[in-house]
Amino acid sequence: MNGFFKKISLVLLLVIGVFTLGVSQSQSELEKKRSQKDKEIQELDKLLKETRLNKQKNELQLVLIDKKITAREAIINIYSQEVSIIDGEIENQKNEIEEMQANLRLLKEEYALMLYYAYKNNNSFDLLAFVFSADDFSAAYRRLKYIQDYTAFRQEQAKLIIQTQLDLENKIVDLEKKRNQKQLLIVDKQTEKESLKEEKGNKEIVYKDLKSNEKKLREDLKRKKREREQLNKALNDLIAAELARLKREANKGKTTTGVPLKLTPEAQQLANSFASNKGKLPWPVKKATISKNYGNQANKVFTNIIEINNGVDILTEKGAEAEAVFKGKVSGVIILPDGKFAVLIAHGDYFTLYGNLSKVYVKKGDEVDTKEPLGTIRLDPKSGLTELHFEVWQVDQHQNPLYWLLK
Repeated sequence: MNGFFKKISLVLLLVIGVFTLGVSQSQSELEKKRSQKDKEIQELDKLLKETRLNKQKNELQLVLIDKKITAREAIINIYSQEVSIIDGEIENQKNEIEEMQANLRLLKEEYALMLYYAYKNNNSFDLLAFVFSADDFSAAYRRLKYIQDYTAFRQEQAKLIIQTQLDLENKIVDLEKKRNQKQLLIVDKQTEKESLKEEKGNKEIVYKDLKSNEKKLREDLKRKKREREQLNKALNDLIAAELARLKREANKGKTTTGVPLKLTPEAQQLANSFASNKGKLPWPVKKATISKNYGNQANKVFTNIIEINNGVDILTEKGAEAEAVFKGKVSGVIILPDGKFAVLIAHGDYFTLYGNLSKVYVKKGDEVDTKEPLGTIRLDPKSGLTELHFEVWQVDQHQNPLYWLLK
């Protein structure tokens, strides 16, 4: 029976240990997420500082402030989750303390009865008489053993009371720590809410300023649209020429009109290798903040204007270089107005485009390796920011680059 209770106790201890580990892991994960969001806000602040140096409001400021607001709201939500976890821990601590107090009372009551019994029977002659009044030696030995076990049990009971009291005191101290931790989290959460309020106010100021310069902003949007159309046309021409070349190579120079696309074994192997790295490709810049996502989206100021993006726009640090996300061959370098360049790299029948460069280091026909620098990303004089335009294509269909890049 004693062994059974030991096994039950061990199982309970293991269960409690696993539960505590699970809780601490949850808190640890939340703290890690909060730390990541804090770093994200720090990076956004750096970018905002750079764009504010120009003393001219621009749409990218609105994008960055929106991202800060989203990150700040995530932090506030994380604080709420942390407080909720600690509330659960406090409740568990209270229940454990109540249970320990009840056990302590019971132990003391039992110990008091044992002391009373010992006092009433603390006569050496009576104990000897109890032992020697046994019918035989075996019974006398059992009675003597009983007296010894009872004395040892009483001593263990005294030790257990002392240990339980110490455990109870530690639990109460731990409970107080948890309450203090909760209070600090609540204060931090309130601070974050104040920051969020301020950021929403800043957003409104920037929005109104941009709205007041509607004519200028609309002209900028038209200019950007023309540049996108020029890039898309040059890109489509380059991809068509590259696909035609791949088809000729695979068909050994024969007429390929109406013939489905087929790759040489080498080009097919490269394409397969590229495809197998979906979701694992390195980013084309060392530091990245997405400023515009893939697909159709409403303009931040004029929500009735839908902007089309065949890739993603990535803000990075000044002087940053665009890097190849995978090995391949340069299909061509596109030259756009205002001294902008774009580099197209073929990976079999997959393509990656690196746009908005001020300087390029490669030329058509060059073989490039993963993470090889392709050119310097242009600094926009109006926003004061450095922004790369990045696209991924399979044959003649553009794809969401974020599905391809390392999460």
